[in-house]
Amino acid sequence: MPLPPNKNLEEQAKIYLEMERSLIYSVRHIWGLVPQPIKEEYKARWELGLLLTGTGWTNFCKNVTKDWFEPYQNGLHLTWQQSLVFFGIDKHLRENAQRV
Repeated sequence: MPLPPNKNLEEQAKIYLEMERSLIYSVRHIWGLVPQPIKEEYKARWELGLLLTGTGWTNFCKNVTKDWFEPYQNGLHLTWQQSLVFFGIDKHLRENAQRV
């Protein structure tokens, strides 16, 4: 997808590099969708879960339910399930980038 023509080259490069690093950023930038928000009572657990990798992340995801999230708004949010998948992909991209 082409970048908006009103962006200067440096801004376009920053956007492109961030899109390479994060699927969630790409979805936000291209479609304007953001992850379904976490309810306040689950935010601390969520933030800790985001630090997990590998099987720790996989096991964490098994315990996450729709009850952790604010109501879904079509056209505004990724579903909570999509969010888990995209966060997992982002984690994998970061882990592999660190190994190179």
